[in-house]
Amino acid sequence: MDALTTNSASSAPALHPSAIPLDAYWPTILNEIEGGRSLREIMETPGFPRRDWAMQCLRKSAELRTQYEAACRGRAILLADEILTISDAPIPEDLDPACRASHVAQKRLMVDSRKWITAKLYPKVFGDRTMVEVKDDYRSISIIAAMKQREGVAIAMLREWESEKG
Repeated sequence: MDALTTNSASSAPALHPSAIPLDAYWPTILNEIEGGRSLREIMETPGFPRRDWAMQCLRKSAELRTQYEAACRGRAILLADEILTISDAPIPEDLDPACRASHVAQKRLMVDSRKWITAKLYPKVFGDRTMVEVKDDYRSISIIAAMKQREGVAIAMLREWESEKG
């Protein structure tokens, strides 16, 4: 059995990775990713090829990579929605103070981990860094460069004045 063909729990027939058609697994894989599951988790499912096969497919196909990236963005949006659901869920009233604190800490961890993952998967939307881009059609010059240029002019004028004087 080829190491790339199936995971160890699989009952799928042993095929060479290149013999497995992309449309046999990838529509399901992409839907599962968009539904919140990781590629590793999906590829460990019995009957699926191993993760190595999936990575090989992604390296070979630009179209598949684009679809995979779109599914990952969908997963990031789903995780962002989960953050709201977790944050808005009320804390049970019948908890004693220690359990209440533990419940809040668990929710905080759940929210923080989802925030971190969404920021990594889709940094342009969910990242912490604020990017400000300024586009200018005019020629720009740095202040330091302008100062050095004026300093050179001033030194030349000073030398000229000293030579006339002296």
